[in-house]
Amino acid sequence: MKGFLIFIFLIHLTFAKSQTDSISLAQKDSTAESIPQITEDNSNKADRIQFPEEGMSKIPKVYPVFNMYDYWEDDHMNPYRFMTLPRNTRVRIKILPEDCDFSLPIDAPTTSPFGYRWGRPHNGIDLDLETGDSVCAALDGVVRLSRWYYGFGNLIVIRHFNGLETCYAHLSKRALKSGDIVNAGQFIGKGGSTGHSTGSHLHFEVHFLGKPINPERIIDFKNAALKVSHLELKSSFFKSYYK
Repeated sequence: MKGFLIFIFLIHLTFAKSQTDSISLAQKDSTAESIPQITEDNSNKADRIQFPEEGMSKIPKVYPVFNMYDYWEDDHMNPYRFMTLPRNTRVRIKILPEDCDFSLPIDAPTTSPFGYRWGRPHNGIDLDLETGDSVCAALDGVVRLSRWYYGFGNLIVIRHFNGLETCYAHLSKRALKSGDIVNAGQFIGKGGSTGHSTGSHLHFEVHFLGKPINPERIIDFKNAALKVSHLELKSSFFKSYYK
């Protein structure tokens, strides 16, 4: 009788352990599904991330500089204005990461420079064109926003693999949608005069974390070349983001 009771106890102990192991395994699997899995993908020059499908339909499969931008937003030109950064933040950006290229958005003269115009900030430059002229991506990246956007008319914003974003406004036609991968020199749309515009032109902006940078600080538009290989952004550039 004593031996039979010991046998029953051992069976019960084995069953309890198997149930505990099953629960632990289920918890691990559930946790793994809720955490983004990040793997290196050199062919796409960006992190490829596996997000839970529910509620994440807007997240692109190729997500540039995930360590810098921790979310993806395709409704606003500058969704970063409420972020905070440590004081004395400084950034050094390599304009052309490995395997990336550069192209002029359009080979055309500048008609209005970066800076103040009519007492208001002009956060990009205007490049002359005729309605219907082809506009191209300046650098490799992923389209973050493609929509009609207030005074900018038809607007495309591309996030690049160096952390910069470029903006292409007043287009008569947009050829790409949010999440599309694009290469430098690739056709993205046709120039126009949509939105608040007095004539056909391309309004071209360069941003970092939503803050505008003079495109002519980086690009020599007359000679179709980059002026610098790296861009240094000092702490004063980020002062509005300090905690």
